Amino acid sequence: MEEPQLRLILAAHRGEDLPVNVNHLACFDQGRLVWQGPWRKDLPLPSAAAQHNQAPAQLSRPALPPAPDEPPSPLFVIRNTDVYVEGTPALGNLDWTLEPGANWAVLGPNGSGKTSFLRLLYGELHPALGGHIQRLGVDQPGTASPSKKTLTGPIQSVRKRMGWVSPTLQATMLAREGLPITIEECVLSGLDNHLGLHVTPTPEVAASARELMVGLCPDLSPERTIEELSYGQFRRVLLTRALLGEPWVLLLDEPCSGLDTQARSIFLDSLDRVAEQGTALVMTTHRSDELPRAVTHHLLLDQGRVAYMGPRHDSSL
Repeated sequence: MEEPQLRLILAAHRGEDLPVNVNHLACFDQGRLVWQGPWRKDLPLPSAAAQHNQAPAQLSRPALPPAPDEPPSPLFVIRNTDVYVEGTPALGNLDWTLEPGANWAVLGPNGSGKTSFLRLLYGELHPALGGHIQRLGVDQPGTASPSKKTLTGPIQSVRKRMGWVSPTLQATMLAREGLPITIEECVLSGLDNHLGLHVTPTPEVAASARELMVGLCPDLSPERTIEELSYGQFRRVLLTRALLGEPWVLLLDEPCSGLDTQARSIFLDSLDRVAEQGTALVMTTHRSDELPRAVTHHLLLDQGRVAYMGPRHDSSL
């Protein structure tokens, strides 16, 4: 009896993302199948380079709320830090400082330590013994139990001035069971960083949320549910949610992952506008074409070690 063969069906936005064993293509545009047939090398598939050179997608750009109050300087200081995840080295001999006005892109291949770096900043991971981190003015020396996830009071307090956006957060919110969540409820949940709305917002908080939604999601009705949104629209809602607590810094883990050309262009433009208001950006990516103009510095990681750290214009990445 002949062994059944495994069939592969995958979705992609770029031609270079397709594996070599793909032999047929189906192209969709606005929910309609516009072409299908055998794979050919001469097919005019979109590429990263072509998409990067396209003009940004157009969307109305209402004014954003004023910048948050004056942040501490520096925002983060990391010295002589090793980080372990479940006993396995994730980052080694790390020294890094984030000053107000700087926006960093953390680059590197999968497994290089990019997400672990953001988790260290966010307080989900901690320096090993001998290391040290200062988060938004709050010191934490290294610990003999760096994998311990229990949050102390100071870490909880500084987290309120950090925003977090990632595809993982997006997937978690979509998988949440219970009543459908509206865009407005999703944004308001950012005040206490819960997946749902657990407290009644004050009139002032509700007004701030509406102002942010007008600024970053002018094309979306607050009454729509998050399940109705496209992938890119929901990512902008999560950015709006992250800004509700007036963070001093936004931590973004692969924020353009899964976004098509137009959604990525709109999202990157949104990040530039947020940075113009004074909120610092620290974002991870493994694609240099997914960076907003506001990025001023690069941190390149390779197997948990710093391969490059410095100004963006001095980097050959």
